Amino acid sequence: MAQYIHNDALLCLNFPQTLRDLGSRWFGRLPAASISNFGELSKAFSRQFLRNMHRKKSVAYLSQLKQGKDDSLKKYLGRFGQEMSEIGSANDEAIVAAFINNLQNSQLSFDLRRARLTSYVDMMDMTGGYALVEEEEIATGDYFVHGGRPKRSKAKDNAPKTHNPKSDKQKNRTRDGQDGCRAYDPKTDQPHQKFQGKCTNYTPLKKDQEEVLAILEEKNMSKEPPKQSFFA
Repeated sequence: MAQYIHNDALLCLNFPQTLRDLGSRWFGRLPAASISNFGELSKAFSRQFLRNMHRKKSVAYLSQLKQGKDDSLKKYLGRFGQEMSEIGSANDEAIVAAFINNLQNSQLSFDLRRARLTSYVDMMDMTGGYALVEEEEIATGDYFVHGGRPKRSKAKDNAPKTHNPKSDKQKNRTRDGQDGCRAYDPKTDQPHQKFQGKCTNYTPLKKDQEEVLAILEEKNMSKEPPKQSFFA
């Protein structure tokens, strides 16, 4: 084997057999007598193909891959998995830590930390279950955005609002006689016949008390109070 390493002619002869597709086509287009030895051949090959190689990303890149505020867990998992395919060799614990730190879902982040997972596969299995539940909530309209309030459906937001004049009247009137001197029946919109309670709200007078009493006496609307009895 050692004799082949120092034999340029033999190395150049066997080199094309290791090439495929683009490499074979490149080798076939080399000008005649343009290569003098194997060293020149290897340099020409490196100049042609090494510049086109895609450089692998480091695990530090994952720390910048944050889940957006409106990103569903399913969408974020797909994006994280796609970026993972471009990461070179990395420690699973570093990958798990980067994923947890970039989550918007505080409940999932807490559960993953409590589980103390150190395997990327185990983390993806656990997170996949949460993503499935979240998709079901989205389908039923009960979707909580990262543990916040549920989103309202567009149908509810766009629904025309109806005005009920009767409800406005009820708002402006006291109920059950708790806050005023007259209580209204919500079914008939009429005052109750009898009121049992204490008046706390009174209609302000626009005239002097003496003038009001004079008008009441003139129209025979005033009544004398019953005589008090001296006997119990």
